[in-house]
Amino acid sequence: MGAFFLVSIGVTTALIARENTGEGQHVETSLFQGALLYTTQIWQHLEKSTAQTHELMGKTYPPGVHQPMIFECANNQWIHVSVMSGLPPLKSMDEILKLEDAPDSMTFLTLPPEEREKFTAQRREKFKVWNRDELVAQFLANNHAAEAIIPMEEAFAHPQVIANDMVATVVDPDLGPTTQMGVPIHMLGTPGAIRGPQPRAGEHNAEILGELGYSTSDVDRLAAAGVV
Repeated sequence: MGAFFLVSIGVTTALIARENTGEGQHVETSLFQGALLYTTQIWQHLEKSTAQTHELMGKTYPPGVHQPMIFECANNQWIHVSVMSGLPPLKSMDEILKLEDAPDSMTFLTLPPEEREKFTAQRREKFKVWNRDELVAQFLANNHAAEAIIPMEEAFAHPQVIANDMVATVVDPDLGPTTQMGVPIHMLGTPGAIRGPQPRAGEHNAEILGELGYSTSDVDRLAAAGVV
């Protein structure tokens, strides 16, 4: 949904600019950037929002329809499951889990909070008997939005991270070449980039003090006195 908004806004803005300048331009977005946009839209200016926004936000808190989404699977692995995939589900979540006596989704929404929590506990126990990767495959095959929750050491190989050009190599003076997350937002006119490795303690003292108006002799005197 967020990427759709970005596509519409980007194309419209480019057309308006072309009318004024006579020149077209390249517009690029991704599902990842769309996810960041949608999150920002939900939370922005909440204290001045309308009743409709508060109703939407209410769905993001237990026992709302979107919670809980994170479940533990077998072997201490975790999965994130969303109720909004944009596709009609072929089987319900509980049918996939083989959870007996599960209420349908509309009935579940009408249950009091304590009943929802009781059923959610049963659902969590059922998740724990499933292999995570097998369960992700089952959810995707039945048109549910699901993704494995992975540790950071695996994140650099994730297809979305690679597709968004977010993997960067930074040479650290102590560790040598390191792999890090890059800048997630790609801007044509003012692109961002990692400027260097994590600074050592005091590495930029002279530069910062110089910007504050201290002379080289002042910095040397402060360093000799142990102030910096």
